[in-house]
Amino acid sequence: MVKFLRSQLARKMTIYVILISTFFALFSSTLQIYSEYKKEVDIVYSGLEQIERTHMANLTSQVWLLESEGLLITAVGLLDLPNINYIAIYSGQDILLERGNDNSENTIVKNFPLTHIHNGESKLIGKMVIKATLDDIYQNVIDRALLIVFINTVKTFIVSLLILFVFYFLISRHLNDIANFVQQMDINHFESKFSYRRRPNSAKSQDELDILNTTFFKMLNKLNAITIELEETINSMVDAVVVIGEDCKILTFNPAAEKLFGYSYAEVKGKSVITLIPDYHANNHGDYVNSYFTGAPEKVENKRRDLTGQHKNQTAFPIRLSVAVLPRDAQGKLRFVSTIQDLTLVRQQEEQIRRTQKLDALGKLSSGIAHDNNNILGVVLGYSELLENSLQEHPKWQKYANQINHAAQRGAKLTNKLLSFTRKKAYECNSVQINELLRQQKDMLQKLVTIKIKLIYELPDNIWPIWVDENDLEDALINLSINAMHAMENVEAATLVIKTANHEFNKKQAAEKNVKEGEYIQISLTDNGCGIDEDTKEKMFDPFFSTKGELGTGLGLSQVFAFVKRSSGGVTAKSSPDKGTCFELYIPRYIDNKKLMQPNITKILPLQGSETILIMDDEQLVRNLCRDILTLQGYKTLVAENSQQVFNILKQQKIDVLLTDIVMSDVDGYQLSHMVQNLYPQIKIQLMTGFDGSKNQKLVNKSNKNNILHKPFRAVELCKYIHTLLNSK
Repeated sequence: MVKFLRSQLARKMTIYVILISTFFALFSSTLQIYSEYKKEVDIVYSGLEQIERTHMANLTSQVWLLESEGLLITAVGLLDLPNINYIAIYSGQDILLERGNDNSENTIVKNFPLTHIHNGESKLIGKMVIKATLDDIYQNVIDRALLIVFINTVKTFIVSLLILFVFYFLISRHLNDIANFVQQMDINHFESKFSYRRRPNSAKSQDELDILNTTFFKMLNKLNAITIELEETINSMVDAVVVIGEDCKILTFNPAAEKLFGYSYAEVKGKSVITLIPDYHANNHGDYVNSYFTGAPEKVENKRRDLTGQHKNQTAFPIRLSVAVLPRDAQGKLRFVSTIQDLTLVRQQEEQIRRTQKLDALGKLSSGIAHDNNNILGVVLGYSELLENSLQEHPKWQKYANQINHAAQRGAKLTNKLLSFTRKKAYECNSVQINELLRQQKDMLQKLVTIKIKLIYELPDNIWPIWVDENDLEDALINLSINAMHAMENVEAATLVIKTANHEFNKKQAAEKNVKEGEYIQISLTDNGCGIDEDTKEKMFDPFFSTKGELGTGLGLSQVFAFVKRSSGGVTAKSSPDKGTCFELYIPRYIDNKKLMQPNITKILPLQGSETILIMDDEQLVRNLCRDILTLQGYKTLVAENSQQVFNILKQQKIDVLLTDIVMSDVDGYQLSHMVQNLYPQIKIQLMTGFDGSKNQKLVNKSNKNNILHKPFRAVELCKYIHTLLNSK
């Protein structure tokens, strides 16, 4: 037992058994004491009930007849009962008799009403008060409690000792033997068997200790295999693994390290790790490296550091070094395992991501500027058009207004290009006539590729329309044109030919183009530049792949590829070195079964009405412009600068049309139109925007979304949209 108590686990077990046993001893004693107390109290209540059954009729008659002597005899007899120490009999409010001691604090008080039946009528004539003392009961319970606690404690202590003995005999002594065996074991020369101090169990009746013994030695037998497997794992790791000692000498050098640094294990074994670092880096950081590897283990564990490595051919490259401490060797010296990653590709990708983030930040800034600029241009454009119409009798002033209007339209086109650049245009896909778009962009593309390159268009008539994001299409053309320009930098008679054509592909032809069977529009860009080799063609559509080094982002062709795939089309490239390149884009033909009626922008006068229009915009100048334009056409107009004002007006006024901006400060136009249509389905919604930055487009119905009025707009355009909306079903 002494050995048992020397065990840390045994001491904890003893403490827990004592604490739990003590708790249960106290708990069971408390229950038993309470049971004794309750039994004694129940006897008192039973005696009081017996008095009520046997003496109440006689006492009532004696009180009614005022038989003092009989009452006294009855009272004295009741006081002789166990625990009864006080009795009082009342006639009405007057006390007839009082006997006993009323000084005890621990009492049970019982009131017995005295009811007499006279002439068939029950009448309350008095009461009897009896008090039973609990002092004797408390004393008896206290006397017995000590005996109960003592007996329960002794029983619990004996049971605890038995439990501890069983635990020691069955478990603790065997665990202690296992612990001693493990402490004395040499991992390199361990015994293959271990026997417990008990009768061995058969295979069918093995207990947990037998299973532990068997499993433990199976684990030891696997250590050699694991060691071999670990060595193989290290040798097969993608990252370089280098193990060094306290003196910074290389002890292990896996194949990945050989490939990374160009040295064989035999060449670097026993040499300083400084061999793997450039001289200029080693000179500056030699002291740090030495202290880093010879420092305390807790200062080295899980340390990471980015630094420069050096290949055997003296080429420097960025690496990331992670260090962990290994167990001390047989001589008690520390060893350190280092995993080394080549960061060359990571650094390139980080640079590309930084460029992308800069472009994204520029895009967000440009979008905000474009939104505010569209509001300003909308006001200038609208009021200049109103001035033109009102100054017909003053040709000179009308000419000035026309020049203002023309300048505002040029500003609107510039803002439109800014939105196209940031990919934040207010709308996404629509029907596009590719020939018309190419003609509009010809001057821009020519300036883009410079006058050194001759830009040739071959655009046949009757080219089918396509359904694409016009901005994405423009970006794709720009990216391909820029690539062509770079490919023709050293070409004297450089030409870029852009062609369009209609094609209908059968299943076999579609498979060759990597598209589905059907009708397509082909857009091809052909240059006579340096061409592309086969290896580059396989990677050129991959993100961040660039042949221009630091001058390229590697995103141009990947954006073209993504645009074509989003448009359900395909892209191919035909090229060979020094023979030019031809990129062919195939976009599905768009068949417009329900052509949208485009506003015929002529004059304002025929577009009059008398309906009530509520104008919502957080820009006061825009609200005033829309109000002035529509008021001139006879419409009744109301304005609101936030959603709260909108709903206040809707509660008081009958509104035919809600004209609302999409991008606003409190709720956007999509949310507002969704709420209004749920509450007032008869109201028609006209959305307008200079930049649709909302994330709530799904809240608006398709007809409203397809009929957005884009800022800046002309006065006649606003009237046309409102007139068309009011006359639609």
